[in-house]
Amino acid sequence: MAEFTDGESRPGLRRLVEAGKIDRKTAHRAAEIPEAFLAEFYPLLGGLSFSNTRIFLERLGEVLAGKSPEEAAAIKERLLAARRPEEELARIRMPELTEMEGRFRDITGRILRGSGVSLKAPPYFEGGRFAVAFSFGSAEELRRKIRALEKLAAEGDGLYGLL
Repeated sequence: MAEFTDGESRPGLRRLVEAGKIDRKTAHRAAEIPEAFLAEFYPLLGGLSFSNTRIFLERLGEVLAGKSPEEAAAIKERLLAARRPEEELARIRMPELTEMEGRFRDITGRILRGSGVSLKAPPYFEGGRFAVAFSFGSAEELRRKIRALEKLAAEGDGLYGLL
């Protein structure tokens, strides 16, 4: 095997490369993540796919860039305490988008729950249109879907501000 360089020479990153959890390119990108973080996150990373490990480490590196040691420690503790650290990292990294996603879930859940109608927002709420999907097998089912859509039209004003 070729000699390890840069981030790969750090024990935590080297361990992840050797275990096949990340590639060398990801190791270079994650070189700024403190070694103590890697040691504490190793159990979490072991349970993630290759792709999700790469994404987690790259996002963690982005979030930690320019942070003081105290800020970085607070982020680490917040992630370690989270039930789903990947989701918590997304909240830290993109708080506005995460809040928008939460509002979307709240509104659509309140209005469409149990209706069989699904509403999809444009990626990252960048766009001017939502998409609706449903299926039906009878006229009565179709009428229920239409009622759900009418309820959405009457009560879904909060959705339009997300776009």
